[in-house]
Amino acid sequence: MNLRVLNSLVSFLIFCAIYLILYWITFLIFPSFGGFLKPAVLGGITVLISPRFKRYEVMGEKRYEFKWIFQQS
Repeated sequence: MNLRVLNSLVSFLIFCAIYLILYWITFLIFPSFGGFLKPAVLGGITVLISPRFKRYEVMGEKRYEFKWIFQQS
């Protein structure tokens, strides 16, 4: 499997896990908060806090690094 595909798959799985955790937390705290607004808000929050990966080259070798929004550069 290509390294870029593997990183994309891991990023997607982390996104899904974060979304489900946030959905469960909001279900427990705000049980009446529903409709189309709940998935839209949770999706936006998940997009903001989910990791992104960037590609860089070191001595001609491609490397990928996950970057979290709360991680220092």
